[in-house]
Amino acid sequence: MRKLICFAVAIITAFPLFGCSVSPVNEESSVVFYYIHNEIEYGTDSGVITSAVANVNVKLDNYDALLTLYFNGPTNYECISPFAAGTTFVEFGIDGNKALITLSPHMSTLDNSTLTVALACLTRTIVEMTGVDTVQIRIQNNKIYGEESVTLSLNNFAYYDDVMPGES
Repeated sequence: MRKLICFAVAIITAFPLFGCSVSPVNEESSVVFYYIHNEIEYGTDSGVITSAVANVNVKLDNYDALLTLYFNGPTNYECISPFAAGTTFVEFGIDGNKALITLSPHMSTLDNSTLTVALACLTRTIVEMTGVDTVQIRIQNNKIYGEESVTLSLNNFAYYDDVMPGES
């Protein structure tokens, strides 16, 4: 009986030494997406475009998955997607310090300032997500501002407007 008790104590004492190391299966990471601010704040840095931090269960270098999440739209009511309904990306790649993206034809329904805001949101998102300097954007079977593509950087946009509505 004494041997049985000693054996049981030895097993119980040694058991923690053989424990498993549990690592999380899907470690969450966060990424910043840019959308239209639901309530435009004139005279502020956020103005029309605002950032939305999204916790994602994909690797931060899986750009196809991240862009799919981005085009699905924001997950909070503070933001509105600037893209035409149904817009997706057809192709995405990185060539040196430039990202290349082709958007679905849905995007061609936007024009003027709505297109400019959408391109600004997309450019900021891709630059921050990938670390590239420029983004070359195409719309499948369509032109952008009369061109086959546009190449944009963060410097192409003014993100702050200090003019209040109604002022001249």
